[in-house]
Amino acid sequence: MTSLLLFLSCFQGQPLVLGEASRPAFVAVSSQGSLKAKILILDELKPFPVAYSDFQVIGPEATMVHEVRTNAYGEIDLKLEPGFYAFLSKEPIKFQGKTYEWNTSFEISADKMTDLTLTHVDALVENLRGGATEK
Repeated sequence: MTSLLLFLSCFQGQPLVLGEASRPAFVAVSSQGSLKAKILILDELKPFPVAYSDFQVIGPEATMVHEVRTNAYGEIDLKLEPGFYAFLSKEPIKFQGKTYEWNTSFEISADKMTDLTLTHVDALVENLRGGATEK
């Protein structure tokens, strides 16, 4: 047992002092959750991923702002602390004569994955010439 404790103490960068008064300290590890988001625009029942677009994920505290970009498939994978978050478009997405903006909320739970799929139905949609068309 003593050799195991000495071996483990090498990873701490400090020697382990053995005795009744000294015990190894345990560090609390926060449990993160994860977000898997997919952003799509459906046009004539065909899905078009919102690829290489910038979004913000804003956490429970004002300082928890994550700037994220979708990949080629319109997906984002992100590790987050548990809590309630907002998902926002940084700029309107232009597609087929309309603009699309997303502003929604979701919750992250510890050690769980949250799936978030956003489509044109979840967006504020406007014609490029002005005037909201959908929400």
